[in-house]
Amino acid sequence: MSDHHVCITLDFDSISLWVAMGQRGPTALSRGEFGAVAAERLLDLFARFELRTTWFIPGHSIETFPDQCRMVVDEGHEIGLHGYSHENP
Repeated sequence: MSDHHVCITLDFDSISLWVAMGQRGPTALSRGEFGAVAAERLLDLFARFELRTTWFIPGHSIETFPDQCRMVVDEGHEIGLHGYSHENP
C-alpha cells in the first residue's frame, strides 16, 4: 500500500473578515461568530482521524476567540499568521 499525503489548511478569520470589509452589523458579525462553533467541530473531526492541520489565524481572531485558538495549539496543530484584521494587502 502506498502512502498518501494531504496538506489541510484552514483560515480562521471569524469576525475579522467582516470587520475588515466594513460590515459591522449583526448579520455579518453572527456569520463570523459561527467560526468559533465550526473551529471546535473541526478540531473534534481532526482528533477522531488523528490529523494535524495548519490554521491561519488573524490576530483579531486570537484576541476574540482565545479559548478556541488555544485548543488549536493544544491539540498539536500549526498556526500561521494571517495578518491582524484580515487587511487587504
